[in-house]
Amino acid sequence: MNASSSENQIIEKPGHALKNPILHIAASFWEEDRLDAFKVCYDSMRSVDDLVDNLKSSGAFSDPSVRERTSAKIRKWVADPGTLGEKADSGTFKRTIAEFKIPFYPWTRLAKAMEYDVHHERFESMGKFLKYTRGAAVAPATVFLHLISLTRNGSVYQPGARELRPIARPLAVFSYMVHIMRDFRADTHGDLDYFPIRFKKEFNVTDLDISRAADGDQSRNFDAMVKRYWSVALRYFKRARREADIFSRELQPRYKFSLGLIQSMYELIFRRFEENNFQLDPDKINLDSSAALEVTQRLAQENNLPNEILENGLIRLGELIEA
Repeated sequence: MNASSSENQIIEKPGHALKNPILHIAASFWEEDRLDAFKVCYDSMRSVDDLVDNLKSSGAFSDPSVRERTSAKIRKWVADPGTLGEKADSGTFKRTIAEFKIPFYPWTRLAKAMEYDVHHERFESMGKFLKYTRGAAVAPATVFLHLISLTRNGSVYQPGARELRPIARPLAVFSYMVHIMRDFRADTHGDLDYFPIRFKKEFNVTDLDISRAADGDQSRNFDAMVKRYWSVALRYFKRARREADIFSRELQPRYKFSLGLIQSMYELIFRRFEENNFQLDPDKINLDSSAALEVTQRLAQENNLPNEILENGLIRLGELIEA
């Protein structure tokens, strides 16, 4: 495939890291209205997630009154999504939910996870972490799968018949664990810690080990912990691939390609951990624009994606990289 003008927007900066959400990148190949629906939903979820992250990184987490005010904002947000007001207004959100027949439970699940975040600095165990992911990761993944499984009858959207949570869960947990390893250094410097306490104790990883690892000096104990964490993520990756292989048979080519793009991009990052001997160096782990283009082109060919869809998506992807 020859490089088009839209591809050149990406190739111009071959080492430019992709910091945009992979879900957003994959959704860039959808029709305009479905992409807009994704943006409304994702921005709504992102706003409350950012609210909690900012609470922890600002140093205000130690103040119980601030935590309670944050909890109150989350409860208000569940009652009327869009009330945080950063990106999406409540009216647009409600129209999107109605038009695209999107169930509301992902938002209530997300709110429960964020409420947990407000009152806990760490995860005690892997079990606690996995329960947390039901809202923090599975909720947005479920909305994504809902949108790609919709069929259209004239101007009316109809949801697919499948229960999506069992499909979304392994993919979301795998992706979230990849995020935690990929973003470890930045998160630690922002006073965010996602490795479970019992997990660290099992490998005798101390707070000093964590601090040094965030500065690029990983101890053997820390390496061993990351390797085990990676192996847990591998189990979810295999489950996610099985579920997605079955689910994707029911999808139109555009959406099968989109789901495959998510899997392939996360898998590429995931394999880089092992190739890098589990050194969590973002410069060696993160996807750059050249890798993203290569994966996109390969999957487009495998799925016989029409050139017009590929071209429009690559233009949007180029705009994401420039943003």
